[in-house]
Amino acid sequence: MRMTEAHIAASREALQALALQGGRQIDPITFTYLESMLKRMAGQREVVAQKLEHKLRVGLQQLEAAVARAYCQAEVVCNVIAEQHPDEAEQARSLLTDRNYLALRALERGIKRKNQSLVYLGQLKKLSEALLRDDVSPEAEPSLQSVLARQESECLGVLEHDPVAKQNELPAFKTMRETLAHLRAEEVVGRALATTPQDAGPLNAHRLVASCLESMRALSPAYMKRFVTQAETLITIDSSSKA
Repeated sequence: MRMTEAHIAASREALQALALQGGRQIDPITFTYLESMLKRMAGQREVVAQKLEHKLRVGLQQLEAAVARAYCQAEVVCNVIAEQHPDEAEQARSLLTDRNYLALRALERGIKRKNQSLVYLGQLKKLSEALLRDDVSPEAEPSLQSVLARQESECLGVLEHDPVAKQNELPAFKTMRETLAHLRAEEVVGRALATTPQDAGPLNAHRLVASCLESMRALSPAYMKRFVTQAETLITIDSSSKA
């Protein structure tokens, strides 16, 4: 019995040492399980206490290995932060010394989000400069209009060679269908532009829609045709559902 009590005291000290090293943060379930096992061992018969002691020893070894791995990983993260972000190095080292692994991970995630935001801002700046640049040289980045035109041609090429999207129809009928759809889209857009109020303000809904349609027709006639067809389909479905 004395030997078991001595082992219980040694195990309690080992668990407290692991707690100071961040064991509760790293694996809270295992840590709580070992704590409850220590409480159960008190007052048990020697045979039962020895079995619990064996399980406790194995659990302590596993938790100790997990703490060692977590420290090595946190040390790598701290070194990366210190190398790439010197202004955050002192805080990272302080968190590592305190074994505050959760706060160190939060610091790492915050730095990654900040870096990603800087990347997005850089891309937005490049796009704004490309839109504001009038004279685009061949060596410069492509303009928005050229990018949209290339995207449209690629999409049309995929649809043309897609065996699922390709309709089994006569060539003459296909040509007539596409021509009628194009004329219908031109008619709808032309009527919308013609009925735009001349004295409407810049935020007038009709003027904004007309401006979008006009830009769409200039940048991508094929997309405008699909857009008009889809809009008319939705209007027809809505009208039939109300009837």
